[in-house]
Amino acid sequence: MQGMAQKKKDGKVLDFIERVGNQLPHPYILFLWLCLILALISLACSLAGVSVVNPTNGEMVLAKSLISKDGLIWLLENLLSNFQGFSPLGLVLAMQIAIGFLKRWGFLPQQ
Repeated sequence: MQGMAQKKKDGKVLDFIERVGNQLPHPYILFLWLCLILALISLACSLAGVSVVNPTNGEMVLAKSLISKDGLIWLLENLLSNFQGFSPLGLVLAMQIAIGFLKRWGFLPQQ
């Protein structure tokens, strides 16, 4: 009897998580929102004059806005190296390509 009550309680928690998860927008849209929030934070830090010490060489680094002309140029120039330096991205992209290929050719069921 107690096991049944525990199962129902766990089911309610999972149902709640599923309902909340289903209300979230597509992950791509979430990513775009996070990029916009990061750009606004960089603007606020730049306007406030925030600076930090680089631990590798000890020099002060001032926050730069990604929304400014210089920030946009920096972002575009360093975009590829940022992604190349993030090791898990290669695996994720390879798996996405493989799954897309398998679905396209019917090896995985379409849902």
